[in-house]
Amino acid sequence: GQLFFSSLAATSGIAKAAAPRTLRQAQDEPGATKPAWRFRAGPLDPQSIARHALTMLTTIAPLLTPANLVTALIAMNFLAFAAFGIDKIKAEAGHWRVQESTLLLLALLGGSPGAYAGRALFRHKTRKQPFSNQLHTIAVLQLLALGGGAGWMLGG
Repeated sequence: GQLFFSSLAATSGIAKAAAPRTLRQAQDEPGATKPAWRFRAGPLDPQSIARHALTMLTTIAPLLTPANLVTALIAMNFLAFAAFGIDKIKAEAGHWRVQESTLLLLALLGGSPGAYAGRALFRHKTRKQPFSNQLHTIAVLQLLALGGGAGWMLGG
């Protein structure tokens, strides 16, 4: 639409300054800087995804020490535990709640023991069948991954 109005203004003799301008037109002027949110990623082809994943992995690999992993798991369990407590308080007060997807994500990212502890202590989300099934599924998958990882490390 803006191209039409710009060409209409040019052909009708209206001064260029009087033509409607958009933010994009102002940013496209020489010397104008574009904000970071305007830049878009390139196509999501498999090679670029693999290249970005490898770059990220090599960047964070030095941080993946056993001590840092244990610290991250402790923090994730604390966050999951606290999220269940906060959600219980909000539920009793009738306020906006912590989304179930957030609670499940915290469990998925390593906070399953904290989620189960928060569930038991706050007696929260114990009868919600879909939620309970999803939490149990996450815990089982984590146990299988832990067992598989232990077997792989022990060479079995």
